[in-house]
Amino acid sequence: MKMDSHNSPRVRETLDSLRNKPIKSTTFQRICLSAEADNQVKGMQQPLQLGFGLKYIMERVSVPVKPHDLIVGRMEEKELNNKETEIFKFLMKRFPSVREQREFSPNVSHGQIELGGCRPLWMRDYGHTVFDWKRLLDLGLNGLRTIAIEKAEENKLQGETEKADFCKGAAMVYEAFQIYAERYGVACRAAGIEKTAEACENISRKPPATFQEAMQLIWLVSVVFCGITTVNPSFCLGRMDFYLFPFYKLDIQNETITREMAGELVQDLYCKLNLMAGRGDHLLSNSNFLDDSETDTGWTRNLNYDSPEYIILGGRNSEGISIANELTHIMVEKIVPRFENSVIVFRYTGEESDILWEKVLDKMRNNASVILYNDQRVISALMAGGASYEMAANHIFFGCNWCTFEKNVVYNWTKQFKPLHILGRLISESQDYELTCMENIYDKMRITLYEDIKHDIDSILKRRNKKGGHWENLLLVEDCFMDGPVEKGLCNRYGVTEYESLILSTVYIGSAIDSLYALKQLLFPKDGDKVPLGVVKSALKSNFQGYNFLQKKMLGFGKYGQDIEEVDKIGNILVNIAFDTAMQVIKDLGMEDKILLVNSLQTDVDYCLASQIGATPDGRLAEEPASQNGSPVDGLAKNGVTAMLNSIARVSHQKVASGGYNLKFQSSLLKGDSGLMVLKNLLKVYFRNGGVQAQLSVTDNKELRDAQKHPEQYQDLMVRITGYSACFVDMTAEAQEAIIHRDLF
Repeated sequence: MKMDSHNSPRVRETLDSLRNKPIKSTTFQRICLSAEADNQVKGMQQPLQLGFGLKYIMERVSVPVKPHDLIVGRMEEKELNNKETEIFKFLMKRFPSVREQREFSPNVSHGQIELGGCRPLWMRDYGHTVFDWKRLLDLGLNGLRTIAIEKAEENKLQGETEKADFCKGAAMVYEAFQIYAERYGVACRAAGIEKTAEACENISRKPPATFQEAMQLIWLVSVVFCGITTVNPSFCLGRMDFYLFPFYKLDIQNETITREMAGELVQDLYCKLNLMAGRGDHLLSNSNFLDDSETDTGWTRNLNYDSPEYIILGGRNSEGISIANELTHIMVEKIVPRFENSVIVFRYTGEESDILWEKVLDKMRNNASVILYNDQRVISALMAGGASYEMAANHIFFGCNWCTFEKNVVYNWTKQFKPLHILGRLISESQDYELTCMENIYDKMRITLYEDIKHDIDSILKRRNKKGGHWENLLLVEDCFMDGPVEKGLCNRYGVTEYESLILSTVYIGSAIDSLYALKQLLFPKDGDKVPLGVVKSALKSNFQGYNFLQKKMLGFGKYGQDIEEVDKIGNILVNIAFDTAMQVIKDLGMEDKILLVNSLQTDVDYCLASQIGATPDGRLAEEPASQNGSPVDGLAKNGVTAMLNSIARVSHQKVASGGYNLKFQSSLLKGDSGLMVLKNLLKVYFRNGGVQAQLSVTDNKELRDAQKHPEQYQDLMVRITGYSACFVDMTAEAQEAIIHRDLF
């Protein structure tokens, strides 16, 4: 292997795929083989269907190899001819939608109901997860298969037929991966790629022994999970610089690899993550997921479609020591800013070398898909939610910018706290005499949120315990790569992991803060005349028609993002309501030793849907979007970036573990050494003050406007969305305008 660059054949191939892959490129072979497998496994129990079915597919799926491949594992894709299109449409009707699958899988989240998938009913994985990668590397596929076979025999002898089938199915899942690795070994030898062939052959039989073998095993498992079995995987490859470093270090000591060789392997992994993607963006486009779209591939054609795959770098270990190492440097260096995947989450400790910190920031100012998290603040928030220090230190992030734990925890519940919605209902339903102070409003929010969380958890528990459903014996591919399910013969979603997590997201917090502060000034002023609730109610109901004077008054109050302590204090109140209420529900259900709380400020791009809420007391009209994630309302951070970051850090408090904070800078501000120093100092102070997260878009509105007029000239223009980056010219006009109207510093 020779030293590589960001202009290598593999990078050029990847960029061409990201920009020019046909919209309707379809993993047609995967769909057809899944249909054939479905015919072969009819009448079997679901775990055996998954085992036999996946084995059938992996014995037959193509194993394409390119001359520049160092890590192998590709999905065959094609544009369909007329005959193939008819087959595709027929199979779309044959395979159940996720709405139908939800009747069988009670833990499918509500937001995924409308996703297609074009896969058999016995494939139930829905991603948004992380595997126990260290366990896989320690035991290898064959070691895991041996455990599954032994457990199947034990359960059979004990008369536990369903658990025996669960373990037997898992054993066949491992065997399917082994077959895939063996077949790739043969293909690599035929292509003359001997070292990769050897790596594939070795990982099919035993645990990986080298850095390349470890990388190859991780990728082969990932490409099958994301490309063949799982709709919208939004997957996490975990703390790669942590669990791969021993392999790298040993190879360096044995002189079987150089730093440059390791860098090429890392870069090839980054390329593979992007080659697997479809075109378009489900949140920023006109796709309706299920029908043919002229702008988006969709999940029926490509299970992975636009899912972000996360890689976590840096951070502390369970002893509180920063783990940043030489491999961390390499993985940062090899980030290609023009790529969409993977999403690199850098866990900032403040103990990194200046060299590493500057490398990370340099990638960010070039619009790489990099997110910064304040490691100590996240760890503290997770511990407040019930995690031990050891567990909290080993946290990760996956799709939708959610935080969870690397092992022994499965996320089972996601819930939104919607203070803006609650406030709207409260105003419309209340009389003047019923609201005597702000605490009345906060109490209503607590009661509503408590009832919502309890209802959702109760519902899942009832479905889980439903007699005759046999859901506990459902086998997922992810079960095979976690510690617990195979040993206990039960799906990870049914309480067999040590802990489960509740991810609670507060949405539109910036708009909620501004609305509550405005309401406080109107209804309970320290000085001046009170505005009757009836007048406020009428103004909002009429969308301020005839009440321009009141809207102007509302718009004139202080806003979140302007470094006003009295305003920002309301943000702390909302964060505490979310956290304390959720913890109370967990306690009242007697599950404080089982459920860990992950508190988040997150809307993704749902802020564009806020028009459904109606006008709000901050002066916002019904047709306007609300605030994004944990950020202020666009255009209101008028006191500069430092003031905005002070507000964000103040509201983040000690109980927020994740959330998006988009910072948009003019390119000229961050150019050269001086620009890097500006960014370095700004973020250091922000994190020292308690900020949780930061992500950048570095551009100019003039450039964005020109990209709207001449999209063909801006195919590489990347901007930050929330937990990932996207190509600006692939967005809808509405989404582009939302990016343009963010505060620009």
